[in-house]
Amino acid sequence: MDRHGRRAPWSTVPAEIRARIETIAGSPIVAAANAVGGFSPGPAATCTLADGRSVFVKACGVGLNPVTPAFHRREAAVMASLPSGFPAPALLGVVDDGDWVALVIEHVAARMPTSPLDHHDLAVILDVVERLAELGTPAPAHGVLEPVGNAESAHGRQWAWRCVETEGLADALDPWSRAHLDALIDLESGWISAAAGSTLLHGDLRTDNVLITAAGQAVVVDWPAASIGAAWVDLVGLLPALHLDGAPPPAELFAAHPLARAADRDAVDAYLAAIAGYFTRQALLAPPPGIETLRPFQQAQGAVARAWLADRRGWR
Repeated sequence: MDRHGRRAPWSTVPAEIRARIETIAGSPIVAAANAVGGFSPGPAATCTLADGRSVFVKACGVGLNPVTPAFHRREAAVMASLPSGFPAPALLGVVDDGDWVALVIEHVAARMPTSPLDHHDLAVILDVVERLAELGTPAPAHGVLEPVGNAESAHGRQWAWRCVETEGLADALDPWSRAHLDALIDLESGWISAAAGSTLLHGDLRTDNVLITAAGQAVVVDWPAASIGAAWVDLVGLLPALHLDGAPPPAELFAAHPLARAADRDAVDAYLAAIAGYFTRQALLAPPPGIETLRPFQQAQGAVARAWLADRRGWR
């Protein structure tokens, strides 16, 4: 499905911010190709430098979206803590004037997988999930990453089904969720301990957060939601979005993936209930400023996650 947001053009980046970006890059910017995709309304561009090199820049000011600059600050801290050899681009520098925040990132010559996913791209994406877990266990001890479920890293998904009830949103639920709301509230109550672990997690894996190089190697981008938890957490979170991009159903992919072998079934169900609740509740809320495409995508992810959970629990 189309989930491309409407990013502001590169020209909206203030001149003084662009000048500081050029200082970090070490050469003037002579051209900027606007990027598409993602859910930030801020500009993102591959910038060609006067010396022939390229860098990738993502930026946002509070006027475009009040929370995105804080996400950029967190992403910068996370990227600086990633282990050597991790399949992620290098952070070259940060510009932060208190309003605008810009990340200057290593340019990766790669493409984004396209929907519907072909067999090769699907295999590359599933392989990099395993590689992230291998290289990220144990997670680096830099004081930046917090356990999954922390208020910042979980982005409000701690007790989503409970919030649906207390916020008076139950009447807006789909029939299946209304019928099982009490059971869903009970199941999600244990998800934080169920998802605990020692692995560095991306926290927001989707097709549009993976780049594939000409050599067939995956590079994972967009790290503000990183945390520490069980090795299978990223896989569970990824599969609903992957299915929307044409991949087989989550149950089929999860059963065949190496990270699922050591996963406790009840723990997976608790976490799956939490993310299903998160997507379901978020889809009932007004869209955040400048990100009108987010709620429909969350609604679609929620539907897939609920169907997967219903099958696993026998809650038809």
